[in-house]
Amino acid sequence: MRPDLVEKPNARTEGRPARRRWLRLAGVALVLAAVGAAATLGWRWHRSVPVRRVAVEGATRAAPDSIRRLTRVDTGQALYQLQPRHVADRAERHPWVESAAASRSSDGTLRIRVTERTPAALVMQGGEGAYYLDAAGYPLPLSEKNDAAFDVPLVRGLAEDFQPLRPTGREAIRALLGALAESDDARALVSEIRVGREGGIRLRTVRPGGRGPSATVRLGTGAFSQKLRRLVAFWRQAVREKPRTVFRKIDLRFDGQIVARQDSFSPIDSTD
Repeated sequence: MRPDLVEKPNARTEGRPARRRWLRLAGVALVLAAVGAAATLGWRWHRSVPVRRVAVEGATRAAPDSIRRLTRVDTGQALYQLQPRHVADRAERHPWVESAAASRSSDGTLRIRVTERTPAALVMQGGEGAYYLDAAGYPLPLSEKNDAAFDVPLVRGLAEDFQPLRPTGREAIRALLGALAESDDARALVSEIRVGREGGIRLRTVRPGGRGPSATVRLGTGAFSQKLRRLVAFWRQAVREKPRTVFRKIDLRFDGQIVARQDSFSPIDSTD
């Protein structure tokens, strides 16, 4: 081949790929810079959003304002500098609050969702209600939002003062309330719980069908779930099936046994 026929490289053509690569890199750099600038602006805006409202949801027995005070959050604070778990922990210091969760919204709302404890018994002291206990034995103040009454058994003989966030020191009471929470039938039979000086538990039943006196039930100090099951079975078979018979005392302290004192009963004519 003749040397004068060899195609010589074109400088303009050779430079095009390099220029295109440079332009692509420059475009990527500009996009990254724009994204970074937007992220920085968004971060600054995010940090500057103030708390405009503290919403408490799920509080029916505790006053929402009392929960807000415990969280120590004021409007105007930087919303996204607040830690939701810390806020929820403070809300859980309210005696009525079993658990809480906090969340933040871009409109400036700090939302606190609470789950309240449920009263399982009312402790009587000095002839009047002092405080409630839930099924785990935690004390609850009388409802601060309203004077709502709860249909729960009365507890007598428990001399402990109200100590929020600490369950009762009487293990037998905690165990009994937990056992009652597991059985609607047993709970419906109990009107009073009496704590003896030595820790033994006695129950007072409801009046069977409203036709006669209630019964005293001796439970002792443990195995309450089994004893309550025996009480429910006995009530169905011996009390409901014998409307003219009254059982004034029922003893369930002995394993697998029921000792009951039986009396005859003559209903009073309501027309007299």
